[in-house]
Amino acid sequence: MRSNKLGATIVWLLTTSVSAFATAADDMITFPAGSTLIGSNQGEREERPQLSMEIESFKLDRTPVTTNAFSEFVDATGYVTDADEFGDAAVMQFGTGRWLLVPGANWQWPQGPEGKEAS
Repeated sequence: MRSNKLGATIVWLLTTSVSAFATAADDMITFPAGSTLIGSNQGEREERPQLSMEIESFKLDRTPVTTNAFSEFVDATGYVTDADEFGDAAVMQFGTGRWLLVPGANWQWPQGPEGKEAS
């Protein structure tokens, strides 16, 4: 499991990398640098304890990034996701709210190779 600092760095890298590919600044929301609370003192074991974390300013698209737009971004930049690099990804099990490591899951096959291809 990654530390909060590394996890935040990965999120920051993803959002700034994808944001750099956006065509119009008006389609972005800027989040200012500052403190934020991460986790919960009453949450699941892996969510505790709640802690304060400093984050750098970042931009995020106003709308979700489509699979086609992300594919264009990957083609244009050569970006490789952690799931592509590691060969698996954590997949949310919506019935339980738990994460499950699924071999072969990635942005193109979010439920793994046995699931549906992303559209």
